[in-house]
Amino acid sequence: FRDVWLVAEAKAGLRDFHVTTDLDAAYVDATLEIACDVAGNAPVAATLLDPAGRTVFADVAVAAGKASIAVKAPALWTCETPNLYTLVLKAGGDVFARKIGFRKVEIKDSVLLVNGRRILVKGTDRHEMMPATGYTCTKADMEKDIAVFKQLNVNAVRTSHYPNDPTWYDLCDRHGIWVTCEANMEAHDMGYNKTNSFAKLPEWRNAHLERGGRMVSVFRDHPSIIVWSMGNESDFGPAFEKLYRLMHEMDATRPVQYEQAHDNAFTDIRCPMYTRTWDCAAYVKNNPSKPFILCEYTHAMGNSNGGIQKY
Repeated sequence: FRDVWLVAEAKAGLRDFHVTTDLDAAYVDATLEIACDVAGNAPVAATLLDPAGRTVFADVAVAAGKASIAVKAPALWTCETPNLYTLVLKAGGDVFARKIGFRKVEIKDSVLLVNGRRILVKGTDRHEMMPATGYTCTKADMEKDIAVFKQLNVNAVRTSHYPNDPTWYDLCDRHGIWVTCEANMEAHDMGYNKTNSFAKLPEWRNAHLERGGRMVSVFRDHPSIIVWSMGNESDFGPAFEKLYRLMHEMDATRPVQYEQAHDNAFTDIRCPMYTRTWDCAAYVKNNPSKPFILCEYTHAMGNSNGGIQKY
């Protein structure tokens, strides 16, 4: 349902790169960390352009595949102010460019913060599905979705229940949408609290780690992604314990959530689904140790959306 490319690359050059933006205690100045996977000892130089196209720094050497560069008072990325910088990397005869955003995600005192400020998540879940074309979504389709989000004051999306087309994240970066990026784990037909669920069977452990790990590796440079989700309705077991640790090892800058972890140590956000409104209220009044964000709360299938006013 998506485009596929076959790419031939030179044996010496830049294979992959990853950036991390960190802010100081005042959330004003930033540090840009660049990590490169370079083949053949090709020299790498980095240039950064601000949202207006002005040069912030030029041709800074990325020695031994790493660089840590101070950036004075960058324009920060939020869903209200989606400021995007352009990072350009030159490696040998190749040039690579990527849009990046300066922002910091934290959980403090059970509150989800971006750039030191509490955010209010007004979100929706989204499947890659269009009425006329099924699972094939064009860029115009995605732009229409985001236009509707903005019209309805929706500021967040969960990619239920798989990583989305890469274009979707580019658009969320550009237009300002908080994203919970969900790994391709969906096994609720196996049931819950079962000894033979995929989450518990050792032979399925690597499949969880590969799917979750690839998602982080591919999409971690998108500023719009503020939370990783390990999957959907796939029971809980050792596979998700290992995946939680792996995601934090690969990316220490974002929280990780999973609904079936409930309130245990392997989710940073309490993210239940279809919880009764009075149970939600009871939880948040009981001095919770984690942010409380429903991952699903109303599901319309036909004429079946009663009760939404309570939420």
